[in-house]
Amino acid sequence: MPLQSYLKRFTIIGFVLALFVSHVQAQFYDGSNVTFGKNRVQYRSFNWQYFPSTRAEVYYYQGGKPLASRITAALPEWMEEVEEIFDRRID
Repeated sequence: MPLQSYLKRFTIIGFVLALFVSHVQAQFYDGSNVTFGKNRVQYRSFNWQYFPSTRAEVYYYQGGKPLASRITAALPEWMEEVEEIFDRRID
């Protein structure tokens, strides 16, 4: 076979292998070099706590206690309003 035929085959095989290798690397990308984004998985542990109420529980963490206590205090009134709007009881 002439030399040009070998070069064509080598070029085609090399191109196909390059495409395959780049596809394999993209398949296992975990986003570890992304610095910001709402879809990025973040592995942090949270110390969840909650305020119990008669009809619901308000969960909070790290500095959310004042807001959670205000929500827990206003919750019965809000639930009555929502029940009136939708004409359904929230259990």
